[in-house]
Amino acid sequence: MNRYSLLTTLPILSCLLSTSPLFAGFTESQTNVYEFQPTTGVDKLNLSNTGSVVNIPNSIQGNTPDQPLIIDLRNSNSTDRYWINTNSTQPTINLAGKVQLLINNDVTYNGEGTNRFGVIKNKSAHINIEQGALLSAINEGNDATLIETPSGGTLYIDKLAGGLKLNSGTETSTGYARAYGIHANAADIVIQNFDQTGYIDITGAGRSVRGIYSNNKLDILGDLAGKITVNSTSSNAGYASAIHSSNSGLAIGNITETAEITVNSANWYNYGIISDHGNLSINSLAGKINVQGERNIAGIYMNDNGDYDSLGQLKIGNITDSAQIIANGTESNVHGISAYYTELFIEQGFAGNIQATGTTNVYGIYGRKLTLNNITGTIAAHATDANAKTAAIATKDAFETTANAYANDDFVQLNTNANILGDIRLGFNNTPQGDTLILGGSGSFNHNLFGIETLELVQADATDTNHTWHLNLNDSFQHSTQRNIVNQLNITHGNLHVSNNLTTNSLSLNNDSGLTFTLGEQTMNHITITANSTTLNGTLTILPEDDYTFTHGSFFKLLKGSNFTGSFDRINNTVIDQSLGFAVLNKYDSILAEVHLLGDLNLDGFVNLTDINLLTDSYLQDGSFNWTQGDFSGDFQVNDTDLQLMAHNAGMTFEQIRAHLIPEPASLLLLLAATPLLTRRRHQN
Repeated sequence: MNRYSLLTTLPILSCLLSTSPLFAGFTESQTNVYEFQPTTGVDKLNLSNTGSVVNIPNSIQGNTPDQPLIIDLRNSNSTDRYWINTNSTQPTINLAGKVQLLINNDVTYNGEGTNRFGVIKNKSAHINIEQGALLSAINEGNDATLIETPSGGTLYIDKLAGGLKLNSGTETSTGYARAYGIHANAADIVIQNFDQTGYIDITGAGRSVRGIYSNNKLDILGDLAGKITVNSTSSNAGYASAIHSSNSGLAIGNITETAEITVNSANWYNYGIISDHGNLSINSLAGKINVQGERNIAGIYMNDNGDYDSLGQLKIGNITDSAQIIANGTESNVHGISAYYTELFIEQGFAGNIQATGTTNVYGIYGRKLTLNNITGTIAAHATDANAKTAAIATKDAFETTANAYANDDFVQLNTNANILGDIRLGFNNTPQGDTLILGGSGSFNHNLFGIETLELVQADATDTNHTWHLNLNDSFQHSTQRNIVNQLNITHGNLHVSNNLTTNSLSLNNDSGLTFTLGEQTMNHITITANSTTLNGTLTILPEDDYTFTHGSFFKLLKGSNFTGSFDRINNTVIDQSLGFAVLNKYDSILAEVHLLGDLNLDGFVNLTDINLLTDSYLQDGSFNWTQGDFSGDFQVNDTDLQLMAHNAGMTFEQIRAHLIPEPASLLLLLAATPLLTRRRHQN
């Protein structure tokens, strides 16, 4: 044989050795202790003794440390489809090596296998999968499970530090084929630790492909730090999920920063983490969840608690800044986090990133009731249909036109760095305080608000000062009876910067607060805030729009209402240029910012001795004074600053105006000399 032919033959020989069954089997090394090793024992094990121990040592592998040992079980009959089967109570199975099972499960009745293949099938068992271990299977048929327990008992995964990998067959035209990594049928699953080195990788052509699936309760007590990948290649509508509890609830400790949950499917009903009927709790979420599919998609999903007459709870203690939930659908019903018939409760805070994309019914966060504390991350919803139902944060009844029996009081708290890309829709209220949106610290919101009864600005923490929340509310017309209408607007700390379109029944400003308005082309002829009752305090800040030319006599409606009490403590930025300023006046049931000549107290378009004489009663006096009494600087005092602002339009110096107000013998001559200058001066537009 020449060198060339030898080199080409060796890989073929290696392939044959790695894919052909080797002589390996179970031997009883001591009473009820079974070792799997290269001997002439049997490939399959049927245990019947309570407390049996099965060891698959790390010496079990293929021709190289990276290859598994191949075990061919394709000739198993319909009632004998297992590798390790225990009818005993509480066996312990320790897997440290690498094995790959070749199986063939035919579809024989109504599209389902008569006895679904369970690679490890027990009433109840403790299983340890060590780092570097691998339990894998290739199924040429339609139904396969790597680790399964039937009805009754509990399946304990005490350690998952190695791998579970399954590639299950092709789907027949009638098949409801399943591919599961870990499955408990009417039994509980308890996973103690899912280490960073642990992984579950499931690919199935059938209509049900799951990583971990329990028909009963499912608990992951310690950290979930590894990876779960689920790929569904079915051509028909089906189900794909990474972690799934069908009944009795799901609880997960900490999903760490290294955790990755990925679900890829071209069809329906795709979920990263799901509890169908039972409460769902996650202590902390720091990892990544990515779900791709056609429709009915969610990163985290809870349907109900099993009782439609009461709300259950999807509770997440904390979502850190490293957490990421991506839900991407080519059609409708795409949710980042969804508490469909229940409450979503984020207890400590949300600093992560949610991105939801689909055609319609697209929501970043969605639930029957929402309690969302301390949001400082990104929540985004994008619908490709221009007329779609979509919102970054929404309750289940948000798009309905009448209240229903499930109306609840919702609570959403946004703090500094919160980035909400999409509407906030909180549906219908249950009590007078109703649905509440809290804005803490500083930030901006550029969409619409719906169904919010109480909107409040608060201090985010004890060190926050002079923070501003920008509400750049959208002009689009949707459900106009609720759009950007709140019952109570309370500004207890910081500044609220509103562009337009906000309506409230009651507006209240505390001393440590303020309102900010940008005036220019975008706000001309708009009423920025409409309030039936307004209590004024704090600071009013005016921001002239860049490159906008203000003309004498133009005006802007800042507040419209019928009942104003109190007053601002200060008005910032009243001066436009050396000639013009903003006169903030309460007129015509509105608070207006009118453009007038600096110094024009009586608003007749001239600055002359009449205006100077009107200053007599307020100049350097105690009290609170407005523009028509001589306050042009916005500090509600009439002092030398105001005289200096007046001087340009009066055609006099500051000293001359002051001398008129407080005449001295020598000053009278100056005043008389300046009198010819006090002609009637009108500002030219």
